Amino acid sequence: MGDCILIRHAESAYNVAGLVNGDHALRVPLSARGVEQARALRSELAHLEIDACVHTRFLRTVQTARLVLPRARRPRFVCESLLDDIGCGDMEGWAVRDDHAWRAARPRDARPPDGESVAEAARRIARGLRAVAMLPERFVAVVAHELVLRYALNGAAGSADIARPWREVPNTRPFALDRAALVRAADRIDLSAASAWARALPDNAG
Repeated sequence: MGDCILIRHAESAYNVAGLVNGDHALRVPLSARGVEQARALRSELAHLEIDACVHTRFLRTVQTARLVLPRARRPRFVCESLLDDIGCGDMEGWAVRDDHAWRAARPRDARPPDGESVAEAARRIARGLRAVAMLPERFVAVVAHELVLRYALNGAAGSADIARPWREVPNTRPFALDRAALVRAADRIDLSAASAWARALPDNAG
């Protein structure tokens, strides 16, 4: 088993506007600052021999991956929809604070109209992390979303509630995990989602 780095995509236009985007068909690009963030990360990771780069169906992860790892580096690019951002349904384009407030006021298995519950997203993300752990390449980079990284990092650390601790996941900051840690994180996410965690009210918006 090789190693893995997890990266939150660079800043997007919706990040700047403070809006949520859970529909991959809505092509929200990186901001100008996001493009610069990705180029800076390319320099930071230039010494690594990255054999595969996993991204989601969202344009912001695809653009980040292509800027960080241009074709000249020749990694294999893999699209993994299981690591997509949480589906917002009718809340697409809402202000982030309003989306957080809606979810914080309801159990974690509550689903917005035509959207996805936090518990459903967690189970899906766990499957996605296992899929990454099974990739044959020696060294893998994953460009995904804040929720994915928060759950993976908290799960790998053994948190009983994979939404806690609440941690900032900055754009384009890399986090190193090995494949065994990804599997541990997936197991912890599944345990949390199958427990009262899926039905309990969060203690703050997140």
